[in-house]
Amino acid sequence: MVRPRVLNLNDVVTSMEQLLRRTLGEHVELVTTLSPEIWPVVADPGQIEQVLANLAINARDAMPRGGTLTIDTSNVEVDEAYASTSTDLQTGRHVKLRVSDSGSGMSTEVVERAFEPFFTTKPKGKGTGLGLATVYGIVTQAGGSARIYSEIGIGTTFSALFPASSEILTETEPTPTEMFMRRGGESVLVVEDEEAMREVTRRILARNGYSVLTAATGREAIECALTHLAQSTFF
Repeated sequence: MVRPRVLNLNDVVTSMEQLLRRTLGEHVELVTTLSPEIWPVVADPGQIEQVLANLAINARDAMPRGGTLTIDTSNVEVDEAYASTSTDLQTGRHVKLRVSDSGSGMSTEVVERAFEPFFTTKPKGKGTGLGLATVYGIVTQAGGSARIYSEIGIGTTFSALFPASSEILTETEPTPTEMFMRRGGESVLVVEDEEAMREVTRRILARNGYSVLTAATGREAIECALTHLAQSTFF
């Protein structure tokens, strides 16, 4: 279930920073430049984490020999001239989230299809083609606009504009314990070999009150499930 709330994009980026560094590996440098006076937006924090994880994984794959991934945020006033360049962009205050890599880049033809579900340039078995499609869906569902700019041999920049919110940023979200009690304490086993996606999924489920077990492989998942069952008490 999508749970949008008023949030600060800087807080989401900061909370994901360590996980993104592990995902990128030592050969890729992560640089964050976050505007200190960022406006609040309305979005699901778990989905924004998913956006960052997907973009980081794509960037890592585009920089096998190393490089730099830059994440920055800023406030943007969209005027009529700028809004006319996109059918899904409205005038007014927006917050920009920009993720840039120094990787291999994409051709114009690939960029035009990048947000299409199941479209991928990765070898068979290496990608589902759903990463950028998911990112696009999350941004547009939050009322935002997403764009990609890329050049072969130079890199790729993903930009998302989220409408700024006039609401005051408050911490009114139920605690995980409250959500857990409300839902009855179901347990969920997440099996995912990509650490970033595994951790983001765990966060989303835990934030919504579930008890979450994680595993990186099928064998690990079976062992985890058996151990959990052995330790559980049934009435």
